[in-house]
Amino acid sequence: MAALRQLTTGTKTLPTYIDHPAWELVEGAKLRALEGAGAQRVAEQHARGRLTARERLQVLLDPGTFLESGALVQQRSFGLHEEQQHCYGEGVVTGSGRVYGRPVFVFSQDHTTAAGAGSPSGGLVQKICRTIDRAVEVGAPVIGLYDSGRSGVERGDISLPGYGEIYQRQVDASGVVPQISLVMGPCVGEAVLSAALTDVTLKVTWTQAGGMAPHTVQSGVVPGGFDSELEALADVRELLAFLPLSASEAPPRIRCTDPEDRLCPYLDYAIPQSQQEAYDMKDVIEQVVDEGQLFEIQADYARGIITGFARLGGSTVGVVANQPQVPAGCLDGDACAKAARFVQFCDAFNVPLITFMDEPGGPPGTTAQETDQALVRHGAKLVYAYAQATVPTLTVITRNASGGATDIVAGNLLRADVKLSWPFGRAGNKSSSPLLAAAHGVIDEVIFPRYTRARLCRELDLLRGKRVARQPLKHGNPPL
Repeated sequence: MAALRQLTTGTKTLPTYIDHPAWELVEGAKLRALEGAGAQRVAEQHARGRLTARERLQVLLDPGTFLESGALVQQRSFGLHEEQQHCYGEGVVTGSGRVYGRPVFVFSQDHTTAAGAGSPSGGLVQKICRTIDRAVEVGAPVIGLYDSGRSGVERGDISLPGYGEIYQRQVDASGVVPQISLVMGPCVGEAVLSAALTDVTLKVTWTQAGGMAPHTVQSGVVPGGFDSELEALADVRELLAFLPLSASEAPPRIRCTDPEDRLCPYLDYAIPQSQQEAYDMKDVIEQVVDEGQLFEIQADYARGIITGFARLGGSTVGVVANQPQVPAGCLDGDACAKAARFVQFCDAFNVPLITFMDEPGGPPGTTAQETDQALVRHGAKLVYAYAQATVPTLTVITRNASGGATDIVAGNLLRADVKLSWPFGRAGNKSSSPLLAAAHGVIDEVIFPRYTRARLCRELDLLRGKRVARQPLKHGNPPL
């Protein structure tokens, strides 16, 4: 019989099994799990200027809130010479924690253990699937930190189809809880698709996945890139602060110190008198939103359209806006696809939409045929996204709303809740005045620019109880 040592607590004497061999066995296993693949691998990770999987979670989550699960899952990893090394964790750290006091579920691939790719036993897949399942059950966001140097194809894993289980979980969770991916290191093979399936995919600039530019500038798969891991993790925390925990909740509302009725006299002079002269729409947005803060999404991709999160009266709003500086604010195919994706994201998680329009009707230097091809192929996606949205939608025409863009960007036919125009706005064609548009019901009201913030805050407050009845259906058929 195992020896017992008596511990005295106050007047009570309690037996303990601290000296029992089972205690030492578990304690040793936990210590080895924390060590991962060993001090040498950790040192190599640090030498590359990179944090370990657990260090990243310490930065991402509120101090002392991380609750790990699956730490003792054991794998067999194979080195270059096929030596078997028994390691705990299966190349991924999973669990839950809090960001600004709100619950989240996390998984962080451990590059020091089997290059973060897991083993043929499939424990990595099981742990990630379990994390997503728990997030959906609880109703909390999922954050995945990707850092895997090898794919199942390269290793010849018989469990390769297991990654399909992760894809299925991510698709099932889409629109239920927010999903955010942060690519911290190499992301190859099946992990690439997993990261791309989430709502927002961010990336540290020096990581390997075809380089940064192809994904942030050309393909738009990665909405943002960062120069350091600390900067990237801080931005994920900031992004989460704008989002609800799940689709069943409203976005968080914080205490607002910026007066809702604040006037914006700068806006009276923001629009050049010449139609050919550009201006920066970000200056307009920053004048209107709380504290001038805009969290931009996909800033380097399709720069002719601005998408991002901000707050009005302390409440989260999604912002979509033409950027007259690039190229004259005209919509093209990439801009339509970018905006459509963002509109769907906002609508899925109950985030009201504010649209600032200055669309002259077609990209300069393009033929009518080229413009038609772009707007028909990709503009239909944006039309569908706005028409399907049930969240409050408010539109401000700052200068032009010409051609097909009037309907594409929350115009009259797409049932925007509030349609406002500044005095120099042109709705329908470049020669029509806003008074004529108001007379025909194309817009609801003509306002002076300085009152834009106050008007939007009041309109948004009225729309908080908006409810839209939909016909029962399995799902729509968007023009993907």
